[in-house]
Amino acid sequence: MDTTIQELIVDLKVISLIEPNGKLYLNHGSFALEINSFLLPIKRYLYTSFGGARPLGAYDINRYTICQKIHNRVNELESLLKNKQISQDWIKHEIAKMIKPMRKGLYNLQQTYITDSQIRASLDLIISLVEHIGNAYFTEYNPEE
Repeated sequence: MDTTIQELIVDLKVISLIEPNGKLYLNHGSFALEINSFLLPIKRYLYTSFGGARPLGAYDINRYTICQKIHNRVNELESLLKNKQISQDWIKHEIAKMIKPMRKGLYNLQQTYITDSQIRASLDLIISLVEHIGNAYFTEYNPEE
């Protein structure tokens, strides 16, 4: 499997794992799940308020950047499928199994930012794009198998 496709699939899998009230951050350019803890906002506040050295990760990337990166990754998936650059059936089957969980993860992320109309609208369009990809490229796969 090509490294680019593998990195894409890992990012899509992480998206599919987003729980209610979950958030993402970038870890060396790849998505990672933010630990859902009441201590995280306190840590952020302390780092930003008292001028401490800010760690890399969730503190450096805002929700708009994350949303744009999600959109880029989903567009990249569609481009690879459209150009038939994913030829192995087992990879297509793995992606087909992730379509529904990805939509659920994106919905959970959308609910996390329920008060941010721009993020909600952007994620709504991304959810529609994921649904379109599932309908356009994976009708022959049965992800429930």
